[in-house]
Amino acid sequence: MKFTRNPRKWLHALVASAMVALVAGPMIAQETKPKLEPVKPESAEKIAKIGEAAPLFTLKDVDDKEHSLADLKGKIVVLEWFNPDCPVVRMHYKAKTFQALREKFKDKDVVFLAINSAPPATKPGTIERNREVIAERKLPDILLLDRDGKVAKGYGAKVTPTMCVVDMDGRLAYRGAIDDGNTEAPGKVNYVELAVTSLLSKQPVATPETTAYGCPIQL
Repeated sequence: MKFTRNPRKWLHALVASAMVALVAGPMIAQETKPKLEPVKPESAEKIAKIGEAAPLFTLKDVDDKEHSLADLKGKIVVLEWFNPDCPVVRMHYKAKTFQALREKFKDKDVVFLAINSAPPATKPGTIERNREVIAERKLPDILLLDRDGKVAKGYGAKVTPTMCVVDMDGRLAYRGAIDDGNTEAPGKVNYVELAVTSLLSKQPVATPETTAYGCPIQL
């Protein structure tokens, strides 16, 4: 700005310069401001749907032996989410809910797999604890350790016990509660028994999904 000896003209010029800067400033800032791209939400964890292919998995049991769902195609597979310290799980084993289920289908092409998902599966002493419980109470014949919780997430298992039934073609045929009971008492209608019986008879499962009740799995 060129200075002048006339103070009034100098003041007018100063005010005019300030006004120009005030108006042009935001425009310049707006032009130089980087464009923000919309944030794409992360893809949700895919959860198995009834009637679709059950997620394949390979997990180790408490004796470090691997078990693969793919190897069981042609059989009905019952998955039971298990936690030896969950009161609801203990309630059902005390009532022999699971034992009676296994006994009923022991001579059929039905395989029972119990799964202990994280964080119980990652706690120190988990394997030893599970071995003790299996020996003392004659609990699951096969207990798998889902250490990172991926299998539980894939099947939508959120509490213990959650039950899933995979049919002979490898499709998810049932997911939900073991029966129509609650956290205080076992029920009278065993949904898993009904589902397996229907599949063995080549009939559709009448109640393919229910809400499981029990102890939360913190994944």
